[in-house]
Amino acid sequence: MYANSHNKKSSIYGTFSIVRKSERGYIALVSVLIISLVLLTLAVSVSLTGFYARSNILNSEIKEQSMALAESCVSKAVADVAIGNPTTGVVQFGENPYNNDLPYECTILSVTSDTPNTGETTIETQGIFYDSYTNLVVTIDSNDQNVLKWREVPTLP
Repeated sequence: MYANSHNKKSSIYGTFSIVRKSERGYIALVSVLIISLVLLTLAVSVSLTGFYARSNILNSEIKEQSMALAESCVSKAVADVAIGNPTTGVVQFGENPYNNDLPYECTILSVTSDTPNTGETTIETQGIFYDSYTNLVVTIDSNDQNVLKWREVPTLP
């Protein structure tokens, strides 16, 4: 009787060990799939982070160029006010290597004397580089051309 019960126990344990071996393979397979999915997600997020960082850097460089163009027009307008001949319109200068060596352009939109106060001149300029716009409104002292106010605005009237 002891021998029979011993055999039953071993057969029961043998059945459990067979099930456990097959469960170990299943658990290993699921673990490998989960780890692979986590690593793939990590790799994709890191590559997208680099892609977007590069894009943000390019956008900031383009914005700097449009700002430099608008500032150039402010400088030209201030010089024109100093000699008593304020002008408006498109100002061209230099060669733009990003646009078939055509000249850089900015626009002096308006030069208004005695605005906002007597003895002050308000200058509105715009610089465009690719799709980046910079609109500047600058107020200077009409007598000595010192800058009183300098601001970037989203749109100009």
